Amino acid sequence: MLAWDLTYLPRAVPELRQLVGSLPQQPRPSGPQAAMPSYQQYPRNAGGLVLRLLHNRNINWLGAAKYLFGLGRGPVLSASTIGMIGGGTKPLTPELLAGFAAYLDITPRDLAALTGIDPTTPGPPTHPDAAEAAALLWRARRLTAEQLRAVHDRAHAIRHERADELAPALQCNCPGPP
Repeated sequence: MLAWDLTYLPRAVPELRQLVGSLPQQPRPSGPQAAMPSYQQYPRNAGGLVLRLLHNRNINWLGAAKYLFGLGRGPVLSASTIGMIGGGTKPLTPELLAGFAAYLDITPRDLAALTGIDPTTPGPPTHPDAAEAAALLWRARRLTAEQLRAVHDRAHAIRHERADELAPALQCNCPGPP
């Protein structure tokens, strides 16, 4: 839910990270975990590893596509294409690897070592707030849906409060914050 807000909010990530840090986190679930749906059972390959890391942060395919474009400065991909990367039917390129690394808070070099992908192609520069946004995403992974809605609502409000700092194409077009 935070993908676009984290991408387009000037200087908002520290405030949102502080808000996330102030909320009580849910304990890790104990006992048997529910089986992953078959479409999320990734092969043991580079793309599967990256998608498992994303799921560990509660980032679904659509969120991954948005973060890849916004924070990772990667190409525009559909959610299903992200799933194909995890399933191994679309290759994980060095450019995509660098984009995923930006919001997984793993250096491209370290992620390359884990995946075996040669990072010879330098990717575009990442979003200036990518590292802090990645830390926010990691911290937010154990919030409840209600808490995440509160963070999203605050992010949306900030987007309206700072609309004059955004290019017109990036401004929210709704009548106001919820």
